[in-house]
Amino acid sequence: MIELGIHPRDLIAGHPGALLAYITAGVVRDHGKGVVREPVDDDPSHGNLTGPDTTGIRKRLARTADWEIGPGAGSSTA
Repeated sequence: MIELGIHPRDLIAGHPGALLAYITAGVVRDHGKGVVREPVDDDPSHGNLTGPDTTGIRKRLARTADWEIGPGAGSSTA
């Protein structure tokens, strides 16, 4: 993402109310997994994780995730 100048907020800018959890490749590798680039049409920086996929690893990765909140998310009309 850094090489391509893409920020997490760019990925959900057109999706009102969306939430995006993201982690870095370094964090993924620190937890014994790998990362492969697999670009998709709307996200040229997209990648997928490889390696062991245990409940413990998923929980640790989830705890380290940062969040981006899309436009309109979290607002209330009440």
